[in-house]
Amino acid sequence: MDKYFYEVHVNIPRNGYSFAIESNKSLSDEEVISLGIELGRFEETSDADCVDYVGEITEYEYSTMR
Repeated sequence: MDKYFYEVHVNIPRNGYSFAIESNKSLSDEEVISLGIELGRFEETSDADCVDYVGEITEYEYSTMR
């Protein structure tokens, strides 16, 4: 089974942050953000409006971000 790994970067002045998401299928940026909301990965739900980058990363990169 294929696994896909994504980095989500939230751009908030003086408090930006990133987190990683794992999925069993390829996702669009919007699907990655929705999954992040479902999993409670955003510090605040409204932070989803401040995402400036969603990108696919390697499994190794994923393991270093968790």
